[in-house]
Formats: sequence, structure tokens, C-alpha cells
Amino acid sequence: MTAPHRKTVEATRDDWQTPPAIFQTWNGRFRFTGDAAASPANHLARLFFTEDGGADSQGDGQREPWARLGPRVWCNPPYSTARQWAARCIAASREGQLVVPLVPSATDTWYWRELAQRASEVWLSRGRVSFVNPATGIAVPGNPVGSTLFVLSSAPPLSPTLAFFDARDGRPCTRRGEVAFYENPLGV
Repeated sequence: MTAPHRKTVEATRDDWQTPPAIFQTWNGRFRFTGDAAASPANHLARLFFTEDGGADSQGDGQREPWARLGPRVWCNPPYSTARQWAARCIAASREGQLVVPLVPSATDTWYWRELAQRASEVWLSRGRVSFVNPATGIAVPGNPVGSTLFVLSSAPPLSPTLAFFDARDGRPCTRRGEVAFYENPLGV
């Protein structure tokens, strides 16, 4: 079953792209080496996996070891299968990779709570992310659900950082909406 915000034309299914501005903000911090849930048309890192291991990708994101994507992995999974992707994100982080998934803010779901418990940082969207329609290449407003970015690493702290990011460009923000800058904790 497709999530409500992913229901457009049948041909686009779950392959909506992360807005480039959001990816660029987080890529500036982490310098992602791979994109775990992408397509040849919407991948944001040089190395990427697809849902089914299509010919242009490096493999199937649900089956291949994510170590093949390098040490820092971005993951904007198909929201209709977010639970399965969350389990893969957690497994990859336990294997030593830094993983940053962007998922629906569905706090009542198993996968969201599991990600939150494993995360060193939990970033809630301020506003709704306008994902890019793969058929038109245009960001479409009207997403009915907020989004959460998790930062997962091999050793999550006892108490994760909770913060907010601007849904328009991914930049961290304070309660009043001013941009809050941060140091690069990884030194990458």
C-alpha cells in the first residue's frame, strides 16, 4: 500500500527524490559516500543501491551489504516500505557505518521508535518536505506528513540530541526559525 503523499501517477510509485537543497545541507556535514535507496534517475551519491538491484546501480539496497556504499550512507527510502528500510539502516549502523535516513515522522510506528532509540541525533522537520516528482523534476508541496532525519552510528548515546531542520533547505533551525550553525562532529 502506498503512503498518501506518494499517490500521484502510477508510474512514479515510491521514487520521489529528496530535494537537492536538503541533501546538499546534510552532505556538506557528512560527505555521504553512498545512497542506499535510490534509482538511476534520482540518486544523490555516486554509489547507490536501488530497491531491486537494477542494472545501473551497485546492487539491491535490501539485500547487498551496505559496506559497499562506503562509511557514510544517505537513505531516503520508499515511504511505503519504510519499516523494512529502517531495519536495514539499523543493521548498517551496527556494522559500523554512519547512516542518515529521512523517514516520515510517524512516531506511532515501530520503525520510527527503533530508529529514535538507536540515533545519536533526531531531527524533526519544521514544515513539510516537498519531494521532487520523478516524472516532472519539480518539487511538489502538500506532503501531508512531517519528516524526521536520524543520525545513526555504531555507538548511539544514552540521550540523543533532538533538534529541528528547515523542510525547505534542510538547514538546522532554532525555535524561532533562525539558522543554527554547528561544528562538523566527524571532522570529515
